[in-house]
Amino acid sequence: SVMAFWGPPFVKEGDYAVRACETAITSFKVAAELREKWKGQGKPLFYQRIGIATGEVVIGNIGTQTKKNFTVIGDSVNLASRLEGTNKLYGSEVLVDERTYELAKRWVLFREVDQIRVVGKTQPVRVFEPLALVGGETATYAPEYMRYEEASKCYRAREFYSAVELREELLQQKPEDGPSNWR
Repeated sequence: SVMAFWGPPFVKEGDYAVRACETAITSFKVAAELREKWKGQGKPLFYQRIGIATGEVVIGNIGTQTKKNFTVIGDSVNLASRLEGTNKLYGSEVLVDERTYELAKRWVLFREVDQIRVVGKTQPVRVFEPLALVGGETATYAPEYMRYEEASKCYRAREFYSAVELREELLQQKPEDGPSNWR
């Protein structure tokens, strides 16, 4: 398990959500390339899960005189941990909270995955999956993104037959898509 954070004093104010998403996107691309390479070599495959949440935290050396860790604690840290675990349910590698989505949506292509109930929170949390940085590879994800969004709209409108039909079409093109496989 690895915990990383972006924000002062290491990152200028304002671009931490984009940097975290960019790092996660790069990480899942590299992991996919490694899996493909290792598959051909008969090596065991690995999958990662990343949760990203943006909010106020306490940062610094926390501990006692004899044992200290430079770390972050707070509600956003707990939420990121919950999102990391939620990836297992949806078959995704990266999930982010709504605040991260709002701060990064100009630079990152996301799709909304669901709303989840998180221990310690009274309201459901909207979760999003970052797909690509806007620009370069956005066109690669455009058909998949549009079909998934359309299926989600049908589902929310209680048009379940249409939603399932659209997800099935997506799965024919991309059978390993975790969120589309989730029912």
